[in-house]
Amino acid sequence: KQWYQRRVAITAGVETVEMIFPDLDSFAEELSHVPVAAKVALAELKSDVNDLQAGNRLLIKEVDHMQKNPSLKGASVFQQQFKGFLKDIADTMTDLEQMMGDMKKKYTIATSHFAESSNVEPETFFGYFNSFILQYSDAKETLAKKREEEEKKKKKQLAAEMLPSGASSPTTRSRPISPNLQSTSTSPIPPDLIVDL
Repeated sequence: KQWYQRRVAITAGVETVEMIFPDLDSFAEELSHVPVAAKVALAELKSDVNDLQAGNRLLIKEVDHMQKNPSLKGASVFQQQFKGFLKDIADTMTDLEQMMGDMKKKYTIATSHFAESSNVEPETFFGYFNSFILQYSDAKETLAKKREEEEKKKKKQLAAEMLPSGASSPTTRSRPISPNLQSTSTSPIPPDLIVDL
């Protein structure tokens, strides 16, 4: 019952938007990022970033150990191979940490606009919007099909009303004999039997 009531409400919303606020009908296109955001697990994302940071620290520690012990086998080769890599990964980690910080700030602002806590998972928060977008699109598609069926039904009824009752098809309607029909020498009907109608 609740599902049906929700469906009716969304369908009514679609009709209202189309009739009164047509400019808002394309709102789903402006929220194209929502389906992706609804798949983000913040806890897992933080865990992955922490793992990367931990791995980076271990690598830095290993390179530092090789520098302090140049007599170790392969120490010089190891340092040469990872010297440039460490710089690149350091820059990458800096950018990643900055992106994480910006994401947290923007997410806090977004949740505050809807009186939600920033501790709520993006899967849950953006899931609300994604669910509505899907239901809105489905209701819009169903409504369009219903209108198309109604239009076909109206055309069919109109065609039936315009056809007179008992009227025969134009192809089967008998043609009247022309009053000016004259018998020819090749006609099998004698002239005295031809009657003007």
